[in-house]
Amino acid sequence: MIEFKEHIEIFRETYGTRFEAWRVLIDSKEKLYPVFLKWDEGKFEHKEFAVQSMKRRYPNLEIRLYRS
Repeated sequence: MIEFKEHIEIFRETYGTRFEAWRVLIDSKEKLYPVFLKWDEGKFEHKEFAVQSMKRRYPNLEIRLYRS
């Protein structure tokens, strides 16, 4: 049986100043390439606004912030 874990990733765009939010579905048993699906949840002007929006939409998911 496949077990999936889900979380939110927020990171800065590589070519700009906005932040991107992605909802990521991971197959925890897969070692080589664990990402199963990714959904683009939008672009935001400020990191705080991205975090607040994702907490409002998905209150039970972990939010991971990345520096690029």
